[in-house]
Amino acid sequence: MTNRQRGASTLDVVVLAALLALLVAPLFMGWLVVDVRTPAPDRVNLKIPVPLGLIRLGLALAPDREMTVEAPAELRRQKDVALAVLKALDDSPDGTTFVRVTSPDARVRIAKEGGRLVVDVDADDARVRCNLRADALHRALARWDWQHVGPDLALDLLSAVGPGQLVSVDADDARVRVSVF
Repeated sequence: MTNRQRGASTLDVVVLAALLALLVAPLFMGWLVVDVRTPAPDRVNLKIPVPLGLIRLGLALAPDREMTVEAPAELRRQKDVALAVLKALDDSPDGTTFVRVTSPDARVRIAKEGGRLVVDVDADDARVRCNLRADALHRALARWDWQHVGPDLALDLLSAVGPGQLVSVDADDARVRVSVF
């Protein structure tokens, strides 16, 4: 006579816990959301949420040599200057306008607002706005090896930007938003 008790085995509990972790983990990851809308007659309303951790996992499984290139020599030589400029941008007070260009068909402004580096382009055919946290941009590029440009750098920058709208494009034929949460 065997003394078996009813209930879950250790293996069952481990498998259940692993599945639960896979289902719950994306809730705690950063998310990249791309929202594209176009007007009629070919109306498109597309919203694509993607967990940054899932992108990072997919890239880890892809052959690195296919997506990573050597950073240009000039870029590598300018590392110290670039980091000093980023530090100065980070240290500058909110409301500072760094660049303002006006031409007959476009206006460009680069400024610091709410701790973010903001690039505004207002042209005849579109308005583009980019927002990056100045401190996070500086930290992410300070950690970069300045030898190779690849998806890891892009993901580090995306992870560093913090929550909010990263890019918005408003044109007659489309509206695009890229946000990180």
